[in-house]
Amino acid sequence: MDHRKPTNLIKIDEIFDILKGEIHLDNGPQPVPHNFYQNISNLVSLLKEQNEKENNETTEKISKEINSNLINLVVRLTTLIFVLRCKKFLIVQNHKICLNTLILQMKKNTCFSEIEKESKELT
Repeated sequence: MDHRKPTNLIKIDEIFDILKGEIHLDNGPQPVPHNFYQNISNLVSLLKEQNEKENNETTEKISKEINSNLINLVVRLTTLIFVLRCKKFLIVQNHKICLNTLILQMKKNTCFSEIEKESKELT
């Protein structure tokens, strides 16, 4: 099965929409389609392949430049999405670590331990 068939290619609008969604969401990374990065890879591969096939005609030079610009755009959009998702993931992980540290500190506190014992006795 050829993964680079036109039906499997992602549109730049779709990549841009995911980037916009990632920018607007504050509570962690948004879900993306399971094949999102693979489809982007297929698109970039196909565009690069087209660039390599073209010869020296003026229109082909223009087409090659357009393809190169599209590749750069797709790579930049994808990089932004990936960086934003990584930052959000690290922030979420950092909050979890901070929360766990706080809980551990509270458990060390004798007052908290007494409250915890009392609550266990009541249940």
